[in-house]
Amino acid sequence: MNTRQDILIFYEGLNLCRNITGVEYDPEFTYSLSINIRELKNEYESIVSAVESRKKDFEAEKKAFAEENCERDELGNCIIENGIYKFAPEKQKLVNEKILELETKYKKELSENKEFLKGESKVEIYKVKNSDFPKMNPRIADMLFLMREPKEKE
Repeated sequence: MNTRQDILIFYEGLNLCRNITGVEYDPEFTYSLSINIRELKNEYESIVSAVESRKKDFEAEKKAFAEENCERDELGNCIIENGIYKFAPEKQKLVNEKILELETKYKKELSENKEFLKGESKVEIYKVKNSDFPKMNPRIADMLFLMREPKEKE
C-alpha cells in the first residue's frame, strides 16, 4: 500500500531525477520515470490541492502575522532569508507563541491533513529492477523507493 504522503515524496523525487542535467540513465529507468510522472501527475496535484485547501486559513494568518512583525529593510520590505521571514531576537518568543496559538486554533484542519496523507493511494507505480536503477544521490534514491522492485529472496 502506498500512502498519499509516499506519493508526494515519490513524485517530487521523480521530478528531481528528471531535471538533473548531464546524466544518461538506462533506457528502462528513463521509461519508468516518464510513465510514473505521467501516471502520478493528477494524483499529486489533487493531493496537494486537498492539503492546501485545509491549511489555507492557517497559512494566511501565519503570513499576515509574520509580515506585520518581521524585520524590514531600508525600503520597508520584509526581510526573507532562505524562504523564512527574519525576526528580531526580542520578537522570537512572541513568534513562537503565535505559531502555537495558530496551531491550536487550526488543530482540526492540520490533524485532518495528517490523516488524509496517511490514506491509501490507488495509483499503480511502474517498478524497475534493482539492476536497472542507476547510481545517484542517496537523497534522491530514497525518494524513489516506490519504484524499486523488491529484491528476490535467495
